[in-house]
Amino acid sequence: SFPQIQGVWPLPAWLMCLWLGFVTTLPASLAWLLRKPAVAVAAFAVAGPLSYAAGRALGALQFDNPVLLATAFLWACVGGMATYCLRTPAASGSA
Repeated sequence: SFPQIQGVWPLPAWLMCLWLGFVTTLPASLAWLLRKPAVAVAAFAVAGPLSYAAGRALGALQFDNPVLLATAFLWACVGGMATYCLRTPAASGSA
């Protein structure tokens, strides 16, 4: 968790910019993965919690193991939404 931040934003500005940059690269960097929705959901469900576990191992985060299961579910949802929102007309079967 992050230290208490005064103001309206729940996350630091640098972290929001980092995520914005990540999201804008998805159509190009993960195009191969976005064409396979089931694989994308599985990859997000595994890779997302692994990054949190790495942060915990480095001492940057503190949480219990059940949080990783919830994180896996949430990242699987993100993977599903990403494949749906970022699909191209050719990938979805439309002309």
